[in-house]
Parts: sequence; C-alpha cells; structure tokens
Amino acid sequence: MSEHDQALAQGADELVNEFAGVVRDLAVQVQAHEQRLDEQAVALEQVLTTGTAAAEDGGEVLRPWSRATRTPQDWESLCAWVDEMCAVHAVTVLPACWLAHEGLVCELAALRDAWLAAQHTRPDAELMSWYTYYWYPFIGRLEVRDRCRQQHQVDPVATTTDRGLLPDLPTA
Repeated sequence: MSEHDQALAQGADELVNEFAGVVRDLAVQVQAHEQRLDEQAVALEQVLTTGTAAAEDGGEVLRPWSRATRTPQDWESLCAWVDEMCAVHAVTVLPACWLAHEGLVCELAALRDAWLAAQHTRPDAELMSWYTYYWYPFIGRLEVRDRCRQQHQVDPVATTTDRGLLPDLPTA
C-alpha cells in the first residue's frame, strides 16, 4: 500500500471514529428526549384524568383556567405576572378591574400558563409563537372591548341555552 493510500485510509478511519462519536452523542440526546417525553406523557395523563397537574414539590396544581378555588398565592402570582406583562409592553387597554371579570381572569391565567410552557420548551421560537398567536390577539380583543373604559361595569348576564327549542327526539 502506498504512502498516499495509507494516509487516505488513516483519514477515513479518523472520520469513521469521529462519526461514531457523533452518533453516540446523538443516541444519548435521543435517550434524554425520550425520557422527557415519557415524563410529559405521564403528566398529561394526570391532567386528563384528574384535571390537575403535579407541582414540583409533589402537590397538585389546579389548571389555571378552572373555576376551582385558587389560593392567595395563586392570585398573587397571576397578578404579578399580569402587572409585569402590562409594564413591559406598556399595555393600557386591560381594565384595572380585570379581577372582577371571570372571563378575563381565565383568559389571563391561560395566557400565563401558555407563556410558562413556551419559556420551558424552546424560549426562542415558542415565545415568538406565543406573542404572535396568543398575546397580540388578546391585546387586540381588549382594544375593541367597550366595557370598563371609564369605570368598572358588571358583566352582563350570561346566555343560557333555551332547551325548550330542542327538536323532538325519539327516546331510546
């Protein structure tokens, strides 16, 4: 084997070894991702079956958009997040009385939950998507909202379905 052929063979061996190292590193990363997916599947199953998620300390966390009783800490956390978002983005269209409007409370809690999830997964792309698909449309809806511009107004009575208008259905 010529010197040139030996150099080529040695270079090929080095490339194969380098490639094998990259494959090993990728295998470790895939295993870590699979483990994280398994953990997420367990957490999702818990939410779907119980309506709650497990807190880091092992306790349960109510889904933020539920009407269940929230703790003072839950309320303070939501208020702090809303105040921070309004300050950072110079939001002036959210009425100061938002806490008196269950719909706004639920929507803001869901926005915060989605924001936290976006920060946890891929803060770059996920947060950009959060702003594009959640935050800015929410602010847009607030801008056309008529209630509470000058002072607090109680929410109107919610619509309830008139079940008397159901079609006559055969009974089983």
